[in-house]
Amino acid sequence: MIGIPEIGEYLRLWHMIAETTLSDAPDCIRWKWTANGEYSAKSAYLATFHGSTRC
Repeated sequence: MIGIPEIGEYLRLWHMIAETTLSDAPDCIRWKWTANGEYSAKSAYLATFHGSTRC
């Protein structure tokens, strides 16, 4: 059931979204786990286990 606290939280979120301004600049997506910034299945696998210990 939705109560007053949930409605207040919804309204706060609504106001935050309404005040957000997006730019017309194109998006630039870079994968931080490779030197060239490109995603690969191998880099995703290595990122999954980054910092884990080896036996």
